[in-house]
Amino acid sequence: MARRQEGMAVISALLIVAFVTVVAASLTQRQATLLRSVQAEQARGQAHWLLRGGLDWARGVLQADAQRGPVTHLGGDWARPILRSRFGSENPRLVGTFSGRLHDEQAKFNLRNVVRQGKVSTEDVEMFGRLCAQLGIDAALASRIVQRVVMAHSRGQSQETERDDAEAEDDAAEGGDGREGRATLALPEVAQAPMIRVLEDLLPLDGMSAGVLESLRPYVTVLPANTAININTAPARVLAAAIPDLTVTQAQALTDERDAGQWFRNRGDLVNRLRRLDIGISRVRMSAFSQWFRLSSVATLDQATVPMQALIQRQRSPRAVPRVVWLREGA
Repeated sequence: MARRQEGMAVISALLIVAFVTVVAASLTQRQATLLRSVQAEQARGQAHWLLRGGLDWARGVLQADAQRGPVTHLGGDWARPILRSRFGSENPRLVGTFSGRLHDEQAKFNLRNVVRQGKVSTEDVEMFGRLCAQLGIDAALASRIVQRVVMAHSRGQSQETERDDAEAEDDAAEGGDGREGRATLALPEVAQAPMIRVLEDLLPLDGMSAGVLESLRPYVTVLPANTAININTAPARVLAAAIPDLTVTQAQALTDERDAGQWFRNRGDLVNRLRRLDIGISRVRMSAFSQWFRLSSVATLDQATVPMQALIQRQRSPRAVPRVVWLREGA
């Protein structure tokens, strides 16, 4: 009887030890998980400040570029990316990296240009059609994209617009208000859709897909105001779409010459080079200066990787500090 009781006591002790071991292991695992969560949150917080530092870098570079002169080209400091620049201490867990690149959004066709000064612009609608044809995008889909932009406006709406210098100079030269040759398509009495802010807003359109959107992305943008195309940064396809008689092959030759260091000083310089190709144009809605840039960046610290996109606007005045229009972190 005594031996049986001793055996039961031993079994009970072993069960208690096993239970305590399981509880201790569970608590240890929970504590480790909580610690990793806190460390990851701290790393994300520090990565966030790395990104904000990168944003300040971008604004400073753009302001310095404007101070050097009124020409924006791909040879400027703003076009040089930062690749995995390291920050922190000797402890590898406390070392962060930042990578960032500025993109000139005025190198692309701006969908907001479809409507200018309260009217649909024939010139820009046709340009977008030519660009879509180059990319192999169905003309019906191109028409639906234009209609989607038009539906976001109304006749009585005060359009958020920024009339660029190129358009103002063209109008002065022609002695008109810049509305000649505009489309007869009428804006709706009341806006029938929200204003598009990014290309992804086009995804609900019939015939639109992620693949089509990606084919548009290098050549099309959405900015808060009307803009001129920068002749020093635009790819050949955009130039060919903007100038009706210019082929993609001719445009590629122009951009190759340009990117070799023969930057366009102004729009007149472009007109002179086109004349060498026997191409004459009466209206050039282009510029050699850019105000709108997109910053693509990513910061990494420990196990945290945080991407960021930001739209930055700078003024022509070199004293004006570029402003952040919108910022999307983690996207």
